[in-house]
Amino acid sequence: MSDEEPNDYFGPLNDSYGADAKKLERILAISEARAKAVRQEARTCAKCGKSMFNWPGRTVHFSCDPKTPLAGLRCTCAPDCSDTHWGNGNTDCDAECVPCKINRGHPLRKRGRG
Repeated sequence: MSDEEPNDYFGPLNDSYGADAKKLERILAISEARAKAVRQEARTCAKCGKSMFNWPGRTVHFSCDPKTPLAGLRCTCAPDCSDTHWGNGNTDCDAECVPCKINRGHPLRKRGRG
């Protein structure tokens, strides 16, 4: 659907909607204006080519930035896999856990795991 096409989600707003027709028209107009604003603000990530929100000074997603390799990733290990440093706990780390692979041997931070 382009910006010029009307939204057909509710179908034609005829007399069957009664007094709610004007309210629905107003809601649709507001929704379409917001969607148009979001589409205009979107830009393309320079690394992966997918769309991203306009973030001042950024040209790539946080997850595509090599300076932030843990962005959006979570630790998938069992509880107690680490104590004071990544990967030194009572339980072995999950072999597929990317945050543990990246941080192995580094001290834990207050912000949590991954």
